[in-house]
Amino acid sequence: MSAIDITKEKLILFSQLPNHLPPQPSGKKIHLSACYRWKNQGLVGIRLRTVFVSGNRYTSAEAVNKFWAEVTAAKDGRRSAGIKRVSRAKAEADSDLDQAGW
Repeated sequence: MSAIDITKEKLILFSQLPNHLPPQPSGKKIHLSACYRWKNQGLVGIRLRTVFVSGNRYTSAEAVNKFWAEVTAAKDGRRSAGIKRVSRAKAEADSDLDQAGW
């Protein structure tokens, strides 16, 4: 899972995320608890990226767009979410180890 770049991405205060999402078909706003579920448990194996900065939790517009694109692809069966996620995590771990000199 790639980190949010706070210098380049448009940050959204996590508690305000429902205000940045389209409403449900019933017209109701998405509840904040749903956003926390997406962050903690994920949806179809994909978790919403967040970052903690100066005592506040943020996500970004880019992270939200990527999250929904990945969820849609997984739901449509265009890729295996688990395999791609594990491959990406392995590549990031290998890169971290290379940078650390291992």
